[in-house]
Amino acid sequence: MPPLARAQLLPGLGDGGEMTATAERHLGDQIARELYRDTDYIDDPVIADYVQEIWQRLLAAARVRGELTPELDERYAWVVMLGRDRNINAFALPGGYLGLNLAGC
Repeated sequence: MPPLARAQLLPGLGDGGEMTATAERHLGDQIARELYRDTDYIDDPVIADYVQEIWQRLLAAARVRGELTPELDERYAWVVMLGRDRNINAFALPGGYLGLNLAGC
């Protein structure tokens, strides 16, 4: 099937303006709570600290460059979650959550 025809089969994602920032954060919080209970969630303090250190340096650089304003910094969770899923290597959730899958490591 040609790419254009496949694209027409994709579901509509709606207008991004339909959800408030607060609703987005609440949705992300809810999904994150579910993922923390998932058996594929990795609760390894050593790996989590290592990933969090890298993540904090990226956030700090974005703040210095003015790309992460205090308003955005406060609005989003900016949390990295670790999991085991061979199907995807990373994902983002509403509200500032980032997931990294370490199944291939």
